[in-house]
Order: sequence, then structure tokens, then C-alpha cells
Amino acid sequence: MSSTAEPRAVSQNSPASEPSPFFGARIGNFRWVICTLLLIGVTKNYMDRQVLGVLKTTLQHDLGWNEITYSNLVLIFQAAYALGMLLIMEDSKTVSFCGSCHVMTPIVASLQKENDSLSATHYQRGLVSHEQACFVCHSGYGIWGTLDAKLAGVRHMMKTATRSYTFPIEHHGPFDIDSCLNCHAQAATFRAVDAHQDPDTQQALFKREMSCTGICHIAAHPDEALNGPAS
Repeated sequence: MSSTAEPRAVSQNSPASEPSPFFGARIGNFRWVICTLLLIGVTKNYMDRQVLGVLKTTLQHDLGWNEITYSNLVLIFQAAYALGMLLIMEDSKTVSFCGSCHVMTPIVASLQKENDSLSATHYQRGLVSHEQACFVCHSGYGIWGTLDAKLAGVRHMMKTATRSYTFPIEHHGPFDIDSCLNCHAQAATFRAVDAHQDPDTQQALFKREMSCTGICHIAAHPDEALNGPAS
């Protein structure tokens, strides 16, 4: 957050957004092909795992396997499945993963463009990780913050697949200002601001009755980015 509590306006003289290869592209019905392939892949994966159980007796008889050999085979399948899920979950934290959705492309692109939004300010000054900037600010802290972020990601993918999203993009529920306060609350520059020293303001912040953005500070993302890809 800025070290001043004075409201700031988004600059109207920011350069025009560069065209993105995702902009203006129609999704069409191909998204359902992707969803179908994913469904078939997941179903086949579970079928393969069940087939091992069904063929256990046959495999032990024909191949001379014992209980230990069969257990090792099942363990290998489960370990590969767990490792794959872990890699996918970690990759979903990256900015590139968020930007792979055409709806989010303008928001991710705005991080590197000249504008006064909080996200661009934090990103360009290196105040958040360039690799996981979206996750850092939207996940909250602790295991429940991570869980909420993953559930939100599932909702995003479902809305994209069904094209049930609307513009401008709005945050689902109130923004978790712990993402701001956990970094700024103990900072000397934050405490030095007169507005932050006001007892009523402090209570409103810690009771989650006031948000940092939209009152004292500008929005996290520029309006044009929240309106989706250019048609």
C-alpha cells in the first residue's frame, strides 16, 4: 500500500494496452471438447486403478506375484498420482497459470504496464513475488487461505468452461485485507501515516469493516483490465 492515506485517482494518460494473442478470440464449443477429454482422462485413471484390484488374483496366479509385489505396484500408482497432483497444485500458484485463462489475460498483462493500480505498483517494485503474485495477494495466510484459493480456482475454471462469468470482473466476497495488513501493519511507514493512527480507523480495519482499496487507496486492478479481453 502507499505510504499516504490520501485518495489517488487512476491515471487517464496510461499508454494503450498492447494487443494480446488471447484478445478477441472466441472460445466457441471447443471448451466442451477439453472438458470431455479431461473427464475421460480422469475416468480412465480411476478405472485403471480399479482394474488392478479386480485382476489381483489373476495377476498373482499367472505372474507369480505375492502380496508384497502387488502392494508395491499399487504404491507406485498412488505415488505417481500424488506427485502429479502436487506438481499441478504448485503450478496453479503461478502468474502464468492465472494468465493462461483468456478472461484473466488483461489483468495479468496490466501488472507490467504503466498504471497506478496497487497490483502494478507492488509487482513492478518487486514487493511481491513475480512468480506467484496473484496467489500471494488472493490466497490469504495459512492452510485455510490456501484451501480457499484452490476452491476459488475451481469456481473460476467452471465459470470459464460454462461461460457464466460477467464483466467487469468482481472479487468474490470481501477482500481478505490480512493480505495487506500482514505485510504493512508492522511497517514504520504504515504506522507513520496519520490516518492509520486514528483509533476508529484501526478498529475498522482489524474488524474487517473497512477495506484498504476503494476508500483511501485506488483499486487493485485498472478498470479496463477488469472489463475482459478486447472484442
